[in-house]
Amino acid sequence: MTDLVRLSQIVYNQPHHLTPAAGELIAAVLARRAGIQLQTTVDQPEIISDGFVGEPALDKNRRPTGYRITKSGVAIVPITGELVNRGAWLGATSGLVSYEGLRQTIKTAGKDRKVRAVVLDVDSPGGMATGMIETAALVRELAKSKPVLAAANGMMASAAYGICSGATRIYTTLTSHLGFIGTLVMHLDRSGEMDQRGWKITPIHEGAHKVDGNQFKPLPEPVRQDLQRSCQIMQKMFVATVVAGRPMTEAEVRGTEARIFLGREAVRRKLADSIASFDEVAAHAAWLGRMPATRSARARAVPKKVPAVATEEATVRTLSMRGARLADIANHKRGA
Repeated sequence: MTDLVRLSQIVYNQPHHLTPAAGELIAAVLARRAGIQLQTTVDQPEIISDGFVGEPALDKNRRPTGYRITKSGVAIVPITGELVNRGAWLGATSGLVSYEGLRQTIKTAGKDRKVRAVVLDVDSPGGMATGMIETAALVRELAKSKPVLAAANGMMASAAYGICSGATRIYTTLTSHLGFIGTLVMHLDRSGEMDQRGWKITPIHEGAHKVDGNQFKPLPEPVRQDLQRSCQIMQKMFVATVVAGRPMTEAEVRGTEARIFLGREAVRRKLADSIASFDEVAAHAAWLGRMPATRSARARAVPKKVPAVATEEATVRTLSMRGARLADIANHKRGA
């Protein structure tokens, strides 16, 4: 029950950068645990396994660092599921990723001398607004010293996109979804349910706004306006974060109007740099990791042209022309 109360507190009346479908799903799960039936348009996803490259990296105390590392020194950092600010206590099986844990993983990868480059393996609809700005800033900072490539491996939406906006480069597959640069606040009104059950809850409080947005009465217009202002403030910071990391103007970011875009359109909108599979991104990261730091920093602008079709053969040919050894690519394909 304690977990349910804490979850409710971080879900309702708080700004979020996530897709409405993800918000609806979270609300439905909470409602079921509270004995409430909500009509939803999405099904709860199954937890599936992912084929990561490399071996789990451990710190000096033999504890997991949160990433896997290849023989070529590429750290694979998974960002899979909804994002919360401080949620390590929920556990990985809940399908949530905490900014708190992710920042620690990024810091560890930055200090790890074996890590030459970082790949963010992303499949997330976003999550809480609180904590995203700080995590994105950490990604931008890491990209100053090591190549950080973000791979949209299914979905890179809202807060997940905000985190990745500071990466050296962003890649997408042809069918991945990127964008959704927007802010959402959900309010749960249970007053009708209370009436049906014959329950009347009377809050006793000091401070005129102490119980603003409570779920036991309809949302008053002044409180709705306050929540709207909160959305606007968070959205302004979100847009500024994307502009700080991507070659986009504020007008271009706002011009997306929180829409989500598939691969090629995402590249055309400057939300991504190129189309590539996850394996191609890992291979590119290995190549960048072998470059001197000054050349690696310039790699943000190379290449800008989107491949017609992202094939393994094309990647081998491209990396070969840039001086990468075919033997290293072969090692990567074997799981190096």
